[in-house]
Amino acid sequence: MINVRRLSFPTDRTQYSQAFLWQLEQQELYGENIGFHSFDEFVRAGDKTLDLAVEEDGRLLAFCSLILQAKGCCRAAIIAPKRPRIRSILAGLRALQRAYFGELGHFYLCVCLPDGNQFDRARRIARLMGWREVNPNYFEFHLFDHLRSQYVA
Repeated sequence: MINVRRLSFPTDRTQYSQAFLWQLEQQELYGENIGFHSFDEFVRAGDKTLDLAVEEDGRLLAFCSLILQAKGCCRAAIIAPKRPRIRSILAGLRALQRAYFGELGHFYLCVCLPDGNQFDRARRIARLMGWREVNPNYFEFHLFDHLRSQYVA
């Protein structure tokens, strides 16, 4: 079963440590992330960041940081293991998306990916999620898109 829950440090130290290790194992993907070089900086990203765990049967599938850009609008950063189970990641992202537009009450989500072949999997996942690529490597998803996907066949 997929579950999305809010994280806080130091209570969820294990999840933060796992995500930090995933970054170190994949430096070409995550080397520009906030706190990449310092665990202390990683766990204290600031009051405009909401960290979430996407879990399946109690195991961490992905770590997501939502960075507030404006009221109701966040930039998403997702950290996953080197060889994630894509179906589980997609199910987790759908659960995260439901929480984002439902319980959290946000209305706009964007993901900006750097150029490079190492980001092909992330681009493919964004497209599978139905996020629109409005500019090269810039994907967005609105509350309207979410509602349409939920209620229109």
